[in-house]
Amino acid sequence: MKKIITKIIYLIISINILALSGNLNLELKMDNEKIKDKIEVELEHKKENFEFKLKLPFYNDGRYKFNEDKFYAGHYFIMEEAYTKIKINEYLELKGGRFIQKDEVDSPYSLYFSSEENSALSYEMKYEDELFFYKSRWLGLNKNSSFDFVDRGANYKVYGIKFGKYRVGYQDIVVYTDQYFNIEYFLNPLPAYFVQEGNHSMDAPWNQGTNENSIMGFFVDRSTIKDYYYIQILIDDFNMNRFFDRDNYQNPDKIAWSLGYRGDYKKGELGIYTAGSTKYTFEPMGNKGTNTNYGYTYYPDIEYGKNEINLSENYIGYKYGENNLSFLVDYKKDNIYNSIEFVLNGSKSPANPWHEYLTWDEGGQGARFLDDDKLEKELKWNIGIKKGDWNCNLILGRIWNKLRLEEAGIEEENNIEIYRPSSENENVFEMKVSKKINVIF
Repeated sequence: MKKIITKIIYLIISINILALSGNLNLELKMDNEKIKDKIEVELEHKKENFEFKLKLPFYNDGRYKFNEDKFYAGHYFIMEEAYTKIKINEYLELKGGRFIQKDEVDSPYSLYFSSEENSALSYEMKYEDELFFYKSRWLGLNKNSSFDFVDRGANYKVYGIKFGKYRVGYQDIVVYTDQYFNIEYFLNPLPAYFVQEGNHSMDAPWNQGTNENSIMGFFVDRSTIKDYYYIQILIDDFNMNRFFDRDNYQNPDKIAWSLGYRGDYKKGELGIYTAGSTKYTFEPMGNKGTNTNYGYTYYPDIEYGKNEINLSENYIGYKYGENNLSFLVDYKKDNIYNSIEFVLNGSKSPANPWHEYLTWDEGGQGARFLDDDKLEKELKWNIGIKKGDWNCNLILGRIWNKLRLEEAGIEEENNIEIYRPSSENENVFEMKVSKKINVIF
């Protein structure tokens, strides 16, 4: 521990010349397994048209490790945020580096970018005036992977119009394989669907042969000083045959939805949220001998080497992924936060296209939603107290039929383990205490 604190102090002193202000955040966490600590350095420099930010947390929770265990006293660090932001004028802003991916809607159940606040290497161009807003963002996913993950990248766009207190926006994202950065998706202001069709669906010399998945949807929100409402829809794939060709095959809908309300009252701030998604949403496409690897995840697998990738760290979008329904009510008063959450989960996989099947129609045509024999059920109570620079948070709950990894039961390339509700139950206990130390040079 002394070595890591010494290294952090050296880091802070060595960048004094940059005239940064920042925080040193110290956290102790206890759960069902053990006591863990987190030491986080947060530094930034802000001017009217420029922002420089670094956020470097050090963990000893055993999730990852450096090849040299003693180098950081058993800790590892994650490059959570390290970016620069330049404001060109009052309308246009450029941002580049590694930063936390934020959605357009302010919700614990946001669909396009998870509220778990995962970070990725990104470039972003953002424009907003009195009526119109537009954003184009590139995400670097996998490049030269040591675990044989195929090269992958993603591009996100949002187009919106403001009407007084209301905003209406169209969101789309495309995930592509065998390339890390596609400049046309980033610079071309057309929605990803048209770029994809123009480059892949014609017999023409510019035709491209990579696997790509376009996801689209919209949101509507209303924001005032006293309250906030929103609804958000995500469409990964939609069955149009139900309208135009009822006698033909009926592929499964792959959609997600989220809606919520937050209001500020004299006795405190109340929030009510719900969200869900059908089975197979966010997954790649596949069939016998084929896996496109373009699922809406940071990694196209559920493990690296022999280690499991945490679901919450893998989903780019909605934090609970596919085959889910969730409800959350929270309440804030002064420095106290309370919430109750209930979550239902069926089987799911970020990387196996059709779970135990080789094609989508083997399990029955049409949409699938929480139709498993057993469902995981999770009930959690969360209470947080803030006092000055101190924070204390306690989570208690119970999980019934906890999700566990199981063999998919097929023999082809798609035989990636899937998460299924099991017969196991588990109590939830987590307590965190943190202290923020302000540092100003």
